[in-house]
Amino acid sequence: MRFFKKNIQIVIIWSLFFGLNLQPLQANRCSTQMFTVTLDSALTYSDVIENIADECGLTLLVKDKEAKKRLQESLYFVKLHNASLREFLDVILTENNIGYELDDNKLKISYLNTKSFNLHYISGGREGTSTTSVNSGGKSGGGSDSSSSSGGGDSLGITITSTDNFQFWSKISAELASLINRPEDDYKAPQPIINQEAGMITVTGTPQQLKRVSSYIDDISEQLKRQVLIDVNILSISFDDSATTGIEWSQLYSLQNVAISTQLSRGGGVPNSKALVADGSLQINDMLKFLKTQGDVRSISNPKVLTLNNQPALISVGNELFYKIQSGSSQSSGGGVATSNSEEVKSVFAGILLDITPEISEDGAITLKINPSISDTLDAVQRDNTGSRSIPPDLSRKQISSVVTIEDGQHVILGGLISSKTGTKISKVPLLGDLPLLDHLFKREVKINNVEELVLIITPHIINREKELSLEDLGYRKLQDEEK
Repeated sequence: MRFFKKNIQIVIIWSLFFGLNLQPLQANRCSTQMFTVTLDSALTYSDVIENIADECGLTLLVKDKEAKKRLQESLYFVKLHNASLREFLDVILTENNIGYELDDNKLKISYLNTKSFNLHYISGGREGTSTTSVNSGGKSGGGSDSSSSSGGGDSLGITITSTDNFQFWSKISAELASLINRPEDDYKAPQPIINQEAGMITVTGTPQQLKRVSSYIDDISEQLKRQVLIDVNILSISFDDSATTGIEWSQLYSLQNVAISTQLSRGGGVPNSKALVADGSLQINDMLKFLKTQGDVRSISNPKVLTLNNQPALISVGNELFYKIQSGSSQSSGGGVATSNSEEVKSVFAGILLDITPEISEDGAITLKINPSISDTLDAVQRDNTGSRSIPPDLSRKQISSVVTIEDGQHVILGGLISSKTGTKISKVPLLGDLPLLDHLFKREVKINNVEELVLIITPHIINREKELSLEDLGYRKLQDEEK
């Protein structure tokens, strides 16, 4: 047992290897020893640190005046048992918001420190806007790829707009500014320096402020690294009965050993749209069998996309319809007129646009924000004599917005997107129906109304980063299973 000046009582417990020799200690020996310490309230932080520096042979360096000021404050009662040197310094310094660095035999003490943190993410932000107009009069015109408006005159109706704005670094900067400075902090830290291209955040502050920032960035990094595999089945169901109201979803509940729940979706012009949630026991083949009892089933697409947590996955299935806009200008000069013509090629999209943003909670649940938008041409696309389109086609649009929370491997089933088209069905007698002038005697043309409902089956899977992805993880069956 050794008694330091000012009644600091420290018992150093030596390992058997070093024996019980109480000779002046070196820094490397202190780093391997255990301390039993009792400190009374008559001491200051400076008294304790100076004594431990003397006993361990440490070079002591106080780096700023604020640290020196805090070391002169009185220390209240402290009692440690079998603590290492770093545990001793953590209790005396770090717990009292004083920073230190222990490098070999050098002990550097400071109140303020500057530290850089790495946060790997893409620079810039991501933003997407989808707008749909539903008009009560006139034809729907394809003025742009994000909206439809009346072909002429005034139009009344509603407009549905869905905007995803993910400004990552701006949000991080605002949250760090509110996190680093608390009302109880004596020191007001400056705004963190963020280098988006390098993915680096530099912060100057006290140990407690740096600890808060470090914990926050660790949590953010862990969430950002989580990934979700989204499996989407896009199906079209055709009905023979033009008066049908779509799929009778109530019959889906009759499937055995399948739990089904219903969540209403928000949509424009789609009053019967619903989001059904089925547990993982429902197989896609079972769902296809059920849909075949309702009508003719056609698979449009089966995309699989891997996306980061809280990042939108964008899926596009359709066609770009191009058209030319011709413009001309004339200028008069010196009694003559010069005319110039120009052409500009533009396009509109007709098909399916699907925007899915997953969010993984701490308990492993997945919240999906789903925004499907379907556009289609109202009439046959007209072309001029050169085979080019001179005007944009008229488009119809349907859109659903749904937010659901499900477990890993469960299915979200979206339906209610019903469209109808008028077509012509020709029945004729072979050969005779193709005779000139007399063909109308041997064939019949009947106008029919084709009704289709679009069904989306969305299945998310949380990907474990500790193992590599296999084809089975991506939703593909093994070859030997397909051969059976």
